[in-house]
Amino acid sequence: MRVLLLLPLLLAACIGNASGKPVEEMLAGHSVIYGDPGETRDTAMWQEWGKDGTTRTGGPSFLQSKSGRWKMDKGTYCEIFGVSTEWTCWRITVSDGGKRIRFWQIPGDIGDMLFFHRDMDASFER
Repeated sequence: MRVLLLLPLLLAACIGNASGKPVEEMLAGHSVIYGDPGETRDTAMWQEWGKDGTTRTGGPSFLQSKSGRWKMDKGTYCEIFGVSTEWTCWRITVSDGGKRIRFWQIPGDIGDMLFFHRDMDASFER
């Protein structure tokens, strides 16, 4: 039973950045649109990353607007927003020749894994 509960964590550990570029280089100074290819900031949530470690999100809803910080921790992308005291960390994969990116949330505990787990797909803005 323990093996079944830990399987998602083990699989997440195997996911890496297949693009060959360092994650910092892919994100710093760039932005993405979370949604299907062709969507814009007017129709879907977006996120941008500053070279200074800041990040912002936005979208068609005012609830999507927030500011935070991002960092790399032992090769893993992490972010924190608002008054939160806990960083959320993600594994990243890149596809479609570097045009698409997927964020695979790394669960912090069993509750995250079973109830609050999120993965997000996005396209880089050019």
